[in-house]
Amino acid sequence: MTTTTIDGKMSIQLPEGLEVMDKAEVQQAYAFDYDNVWGARDENRHVMLTCIWKESHELLVKLAGAEALAKRAEKALSKTYKASGYHLDGYFDTELAGRPAKGFSYGFTVGDIAQQAEVVVVTDGACSYTFYYYTRPECAAANQPLHDELFGSLSL
Repeated sequence: MTTTTIDGKMSIQLPEGLEVMDKAEVQQAYAFDYDNVWGARDENRHVMLTCIWKESHELLVKLAGAEALAKRAEKALSKTYKASGYHLDGYFDTELAGRPAKGFSYGFTVGDIAQQAEVVVVTDGACSYTFYYYTRPECAAANQPLHDELFGSLSL
């Protein structure tokens, strides 16, 4: 188990097999050059976890809240993956790093490879963190303990 810091404040424990991606790899995965990105993946288990964070005015983050930010992310993803069989599986409430968080799960297909994904948004003062978890549907059940361990290990 390795502990790593995402942005200098948020930390996560990575179980064996997960490797931190360099910034360029994460930017390439999202096809943009936004600086505040972090990611880790396990190619053998077909898992990738990424985080995009944004510092804003604290009042704006409080007014928007995790729910509004999650809905905005879902709307953008539905447009991005519309031609890839995007489907929303549903929203959920959870907790990350001891704070209330809002998430949703969805699926899409890249080429001929189905993807099962989850987005979870949590805020901390003026900072919002959006986590993206990807796996393949056929690996989802086997990877659930890893998913739970990753999200459960987040701390501020």
